[in-house]
Amino acid sequence: MARIPLNGQNEDQGERRTLKPEPLGLKDKAKRDVDREKALEEFTKLQLEWRAIATDDSPAGKSKRAELARQIHNFDISRIHGPTVMVDIVIPADHQGFSFWLNNKEFAPGPHRVTAGEAQHLLHMIDANRRAGMRVFQERGQTVNLGTIGDMARTAAIQGED
Repeated sequence: MARIPLNGQNEDQGERRTLKPEPLGLKDKAKRDVDREKALEEFTKLQLEWRAIATDDSPAGKSKRAELARQIHNFDISRIHGPTVMVDIVIPADHQGFSFWLNNKEFAPGPHRVTAGEAQHLLHMIDANRRAGMRVFQERGQTVNLGTIGDMARTAAIQGED
């Protein structure tokens, strides 16, 4: 099998460069936007068609509803919203020692790979839990030491009051 030199380099020169992907141009972005619009139109058409026959109890209506429900269920929603972004987050321990739960999935303390939407919900839950824990400690008259991060936040709050 013949080897094709990259970027005009001769094979005997021994120098090889890797090809880097080109950034998306305006034409590619416009094409992607048109594809998303078409997908959204297709999905909306399926939903409207299903709603139009939702109350039809005839055998033909039931079979058409089942077919449309299957198409809606199998529709690749990433055609509209783009690919799902996965992120890594570290779940801390709950202030009472429990795990966090989201959509019937348990998130024990430690690292997890989740979608960006799940991460947003989890981080909101973690923040609310941390605030509740701080409130419980303060109601008991206990001091809470947040370490250097807490000291920096307290300093920033004091400087902001001036």
